[in-house]
Amino acid sequence: MIKNSYSLIIFNNIYPINIVGIYIYDIIALENYSISLYYYEEYNYIDSLF
Repeated sequence: MIKNSYSLIIFNNIYPINIVGIYIYDIIALENYSISLYYYEEYNYIDSLF
């Protein structure tokens, strides 16, 4: 689970700050994927502004 989340972060180019958040969600429950997708879309929007 943890290794999958790390590879997911690298593949989707999510900011390194989110590594800790998704790492915690990975330990808590399987619902982290919907949460990480929400952050992924939000950070994609922020990244497109620059």
